Amino acid sequence: MTDIYRAPDFNFKQEPGESSASLQRAIEGDYSFSAFDTIDETWREIKGKKGMLWVGFLLIFAISMGAGFVTSFTGALLGHAGGFGAVFREVSFQGRIAAGILAVLQNMVQTLITMPVELGFFMYMLKRLAGLPTEIGELFQYFSKTLSFFMTTLLMYLLVALGFLCLILPGIYLLVAYMFANDLVVEKGLSPWDALEASRKAVTHHWWRFLGFNILNTLIAALAMLPLIITVMLAIRQNWGTIALLVFVGGMLTLLALVWALPATTLAKAVLYRKVFGCEGEANAAAETVASPG
Repeated sequence: MTDIYRAPDFNFKQEPGESSASLQRAIEGDYSFSAFDTIDETWREIKGKKGMLWVGFLLIFAISMGAGFVTSFTGALLGHAGGFGAVFREVSFQGRIAAGILAVLQNMVQTLITMPVELGFFMYMLKRLAGLPTEIGELFQYFSKTLSFFMTTLLMYLLVALGFLCLILPGIYLLVAYMFANDLVVEKGLSPWDALEASRKAVTHHWWRFLGFNILNTLIAALAMLPLIITVMLAIRQNWGTIALLVFVGGMLTLLALVWALPATTLAKAVLYRKVFGCEGEANAAAETVASPG
């Protein structure tokens, strides 16, 4: 008897060179990992990589800020500056609609500019983990896939939103299941729908472990903010001098923690991706090493 609630199967159209055996193994659930072991491996791998990771973070931040400035300036020229805040400042209904549409377009343009760079950063980290040659210019090599990234993200948001409308739990399931979708577009060269399905099928085999990994990774970032939160709480009802001192100390401690935590939480996803889906370049390099004489 057919289960009407079962997600439909999808047959990937594989052509020579398009997908690897590691992708097929991931889809079939032929892999294993532990959330704690993945985090532990990340802390070992991060040694010697923090500097370049922070260069990547700063580049992405600069590009995001630049894109935000350009879109905000364009909005100001059109008479609607301030992003989504402008929606509440408008008096007329038509003005709010226009401001809302413009704010969505501004965020969309900013995302289209920064997403290829962020995924290029992911590829940079993945190749570093695999021991493959790479350079910081990797961040700028994937703008040709911008439309694919956009379509993948749009489909993902729509499906997750639909899942949340269906009693919330399907939305939570899809939110975790689609965590590698854009990574598969850039690393395996899959189409948006293939990437979504490949991520969903692979993650579903160990969904609870992936949920645990995401929770653990988020907690690491949250713990880095703890010194600032504690000092701000201690500063309540203190004089201005004490407040300034406590917030400064808490801010410095949090900054030191983030120097480790931010690269670690970002690198952890690349570590996990490699465990599940492998790395195409790594497999090809290994094959060439075996094939070469001597």
